[in-house]
Amino acid sequence: MLELFCGSLCVILLLVILYFQKTDKPILKAPKVPGRLSVIRQGIPVEGTIVGVETEGLRLFDQFPVVRFKTPQGQLLTLTCRESTRGPGYKKGQKVEVRFLPMFPEYFIVVSGFDFLL
Repeated sequence: MLELFCGSLCVILLLVILYFQKTDKPILKAPKVPGRLSVIRQGIPVEGTIVGVETEGLRLFDQFPVVRFKTPQGQLLTLTCRESTRGPGYKKGQKVEVRFLPMFPEYFIVVSGFDFLL
């Protein structure tokens, strides 16, 4: 009985996979995350303050800065940057330039290095 169930389940799974391959429809559609260049070019520049630094799992040398900044509308946000830095990067209390998208402030970057060339 169990073998029949497993066989049927495999056939159904195979049919689903073939259907999505044939129709070019994605099985799961991830939201489009704007790239760094888009945020640099279209983002609103504001001053931010590093309020902490997080690490992720075993990636101890990758640091994700936690930044507090205020939008031009006066909304105070404290968010963790999606981009990491390596090694001794940001220090708590450090002032940084932040660029964020007006409609999606959670998509922000900390401007650094050669970003001014873009």
